[in-house]
Amino acid sequence: MQKRRRMAVIIGLSLGISLLTSVFSLPSLKGAQAGQSVLVSIDAPALVTQDSLFSATVNISGVTNLDAASYDIAFNSSVLEFKNVTSGAINGVEIPAVSNPRSPGLITVVNNINGVSGASGSGYLARLSFHVIGTSSQSSNITLSGGVLSSVNATAIPAEWAGTSVRVTSHQQATVSISAPPQVRRGGSFAIVVNISQVDNFDAANYDITFDPAVLSADNATAGKINGTDIPVVWNKTGGKISLVQHISGAQGVSGAGSLAVVNFSAIGSPGVSSGINLANGVLSDALALEIPAIWLGSRAMVLMFGDATNDGQVDARDITRVERIIASMDAPTLGGDANQDGKIDAIDITRVERIIARLD
Repeated sequence: MQKRRRMAVIIGLSLGISLLTSVFSLPSLKGAQAGQSVLVSIDAPALVTQDSLFSATVNISGVTNLDAASYDIAFNSSVLEFKNVTSGAINGVEIPAVSNPRSPGLITVVNNINGVSGASGSGYLARLSFHVIGTSSQSSNITLSGGVLSSVNATAIPAEWAGTSVRVTSHQQATVSISAPPQVRRGGSFAIVVNISQVDNFDAANYDITFDPAVLSADNATAGKINGTDIPVVWNKTGGKISLVQHISGAQGVSGAGSLAVVNFSAIGSPGVSSGINLANGVLSDALALEIPAIWLGSRAMVLMFGDATNDGQVDARDITRVERIIASMDAPTLGGDANQDGKIDAIDITRVERIIARLD
């Protein structure tokens, strides 16, 4: 009997110790969760044009059960003029926003979600519209302060608050884009052109062109022209990236539209595969060493074996039959069936396929 009592005491003590251990371990777990704070930040273009309108977005990431928010946004009122605020959204939940201009260069924004369900995830709290009233080379910080996030339980949500800055430029935004053939012949060479729209006082540029090295190989790059002025280029290739640096001779910039460079590629991939040809890390500079704002747009090229109407990676008698069936509307057109690349499939393509098989073309 006494032995059973001793066993019961031991078991009770063990359970008590386990329970106490669990209780005292909870605060450390809670502290770890509390350390995972939310990030609230402002996203705005680094360069803005004189007398233009632009938007600054108040982004939020990793929030749980958000119900309301309030925060101050400060800026240089001699450079920027606040126009209005529009609602944000988190995972499809609208985040209504109202603003109160408290003084020149300072506004308070308040968010409050309808209902009691709150919102979780990432998105943005508000979008602010500004008018640029400053002159070239002026800048303004756009800062966040006094920020409070509230959960649906009326408890504070810890957060980091990060602002940004914008600089005014007299340049209009340029567009740098790639012109490339949509289809290229397997084993063949082709050129892409790096175009630039109207630009003022251009002096230098650097940018990367990225591509799939299993599909395309960059062979070399040559100078482009803007208004008859050569844009010399120095290039370096590493894997699926070719980096270009360009600088015009002399101290005077050049204005107008044209091309920055011509880059020659070889198509090395299998028929039917394609590769993006994208622009990255681009910077344009004027003759005063000021950045020219720009949009950078890429392109895409698909590798084909012209005459390969069956898309099986080779050109043989079966492709003659397939082209005939396409012409007779018995089969759907294929890209490889347009053997002479004139945009249509007809009897001329039959002859071209025969010549490819006989190695005459």
